[in-house]
Amino acid sequence: MRAILTFVVAVMTPIFIGDKYPVPGHPAGKEHFGISQQEAADLPLAERHSRPKLSLESALKAAQTFVKKQHSDNSSYWLFDARFILYVGKDIPDAEKFPCWAFKWLGDSNGRAIEIVVSMDGEPMELPTL
Repeated sequence: MRAILTFVVAVMTPIFIGDKYPVPGHPAGKEHFGISQQEAADLPLAERHSRPKLSLESALKAAQTFVKKQHSDNSSYWLFDARFILYVGKDIPDAEKFPCWAFKWLGDSNGRAIEIVVSMDGEPMELPTL
């Protein structure tokens, strides 16, 4: 009986403590990776639980090749962020959102960013900067 009680306490404690003492930068019940729990719950089931057709590694290789071709002075840039997103451009209706990998490189000295999305077909595209 004591072993069962110890096991239950060991399993349940992190669950309760995790809500009160979240990991730094990730408040409990709030936003993770730029999307709230509510927004994640509102995604259609197939989009929320399906595996990307293109792996993160393959998409990153395509994005890196694209950056090297488009930006000859990319040596001062470093990969800052990688996400799996539903892309919505200015001219794309909500019904036609498509899944893609999004990458962001930041420049060391100039503070600029290079943002690339890679479709599930492996086609990279640079996002316009403001």
